[in-house]
Amino acid sequence: MNNKLLFLAIIMLLSLFVLCACGENNVIEDVNEENPEVSEEYGEEYEEDYGDETGELEREPVPQEIFDKLVFSLNGGSFKIGDKYDDVKGSLGEEIRPAQTFTPCGGDSRNPVTSHTYDGISLEVSHDGIIQRAVISGMEFPNTTATFAGIKIGDTPEVVRNTFNYTADVDTEYVINYTFDSLAVSFGLDFEGSGNIDYISMDDIGMTGF
Repeated sequence: MNNKLLFLAIIMLLSLFVLCACGENNVIEDVNEENPEVSEEYGEEYEEDYGDETGELEREPVPQEIFDKLVFSLNGGSFKIGDKYDDVKGSLGEEIRPAQTFTPCGGDSRNPVTSHTYDGISLEVSHDGIIQRAVISGMEFPNTTATFAGIKIGDTPEVVRNTFNYTADVDTEYVINYTFDSLAVSFGLDFEGSGNIDYISMDDIGMTGF
């Protein structure tokens, strides 16, 4: 009798052990479903997917040598976005149109912008005298001698790609666009004709908001 009781006790203990083990497994599975413990490998995959969903993709670092190239030149004078207009205007020649002061669309009337037009190149200067945008227009001035990073109107798209050797944000038959930190550069292509560069523009998007 004692042996039977001992045997039953052992069976009950084993049953309880199995039930407890199953219960513990179920709890772990439930917890994992709500708050999964992400493995290192899975975590990397999740972060990549999250980046895609938010549109925040990792960008390659911009070499300093690229920033050094971001120079506009005209008539022997040169400037960069962010320079003081008063420091460079004397080297660019004569303005071919009267300067115009305006408030950008959606901007603050207390912070007007002034446009200045030279032979083939137009500048926009902030209310505190900083060059924030520049455009070389081959459509308006096809024979302009203005250059940007040594690139001129009529150059081929390959000249642009070789000059920067950096992944473009957009590279199509219509346009090649780059973003270098807060500096946005766009090369418009003559897609109805030669396919070569027809205009060049650069903005400090931190200042212009474009």
